[in-house]
Amino acid sequence: MPRPVSVTKPPPPPASAVSAAPARKSASDGLSVKVRCGGPVHATSSKWQQSGDICYAGLKKTSIATAQQAVFGTLGTGLVQLCDSDTFFELGCGHGEVLIAARSASLRCRCIGVELDPESIAKAKEAVAAYLDSADANAQPIMIYHASLDDCLREPDSDMNNDTRDGNGAEHFPPHLSQATVVYMYIGQWANLKLRPTLLRVLPIGAKIITQSFTMGDAWTPDSQSLADNGQVFYLYTVTAERKADPVLNSDRDLSKHFGFHWTQPPPNAYQPIPHGICVQTFSTADLAAK
Repeated sequence: MPRPVSVTKPPPPPASAVSAAPARKSASDGLSVKVRCGGPVHATSSKWQQSGDICYAGLKKTSIATAQQAVFGTLGTGLVQLCDSDTFFELGCGHGEVLIAARSASLRCRCIGVELDPESIAKAKEAVAAYLDSADANAQPIMIYHASLDDCLREPDSDMNNDTRDGNGAEHFPPHLSQATVVYMYIGQWANLKLRPTLLRVLPIGAKIITQSFTMGDAWTPDSQSLADNGQVFYLYTVTAERKADPVLNSDRDLSKHFGFHWTQPPPNAYQPIPHGICVQTFSTADLAAK
């Protein structure tokens, strides 16, 4: 019998990490995606620092070993097997641990991290540089961008994207999210639901979305999920033609049900997972249906 996993609710973001109260939406405002990768979401909680652990707004740090085991495991323990032709995108890459795990799983795939918090960007680049110094000589660079999700959604012909490089040839903006074949997110329940229609619209058919701790809502059952040894849970979703055309998945129904429409920034309960049922070590829905 699969063993149930109790999911403890993470604490709300520390007051000191939030510069202003979340803005409320007026009836005339649109529903454009305005989600931050970093900033208040990735502000380090002093409570967890004192305990020797790191916590971003109630979200526990993901170690390289955990990501290697539960997400990229090469012995059937992971959710995806990266290959050289993949483009791996992490939205909110924090200190770079998952990016390093992805690079260790595939030395030549494109690895792209997006983060808003300058301190996290500096730590991620330092960690990535140290890893690459000791990695296989065939390992390709890991690209880390100080950018927002909106920067990942700039259309190629937009005025702000005509000049994408600075004088040194460095990219101002990350590649368009439509190039991703695997997207990894650990940015909260509200953000997942807010982004769901955009991800379905932008990502190509066959692209995979991996989320940690937080699901893509009641209307989208994960294709599989993985439970790491430390209890952290990861979910796998695949973009299909049917899901791209599903009016429920492309709606704000789950967002309205769990949070309402009035938030334009993560609300206080944005980091509380939607209650779900049994979690087991890497199962597929097809396997469960056959039992």
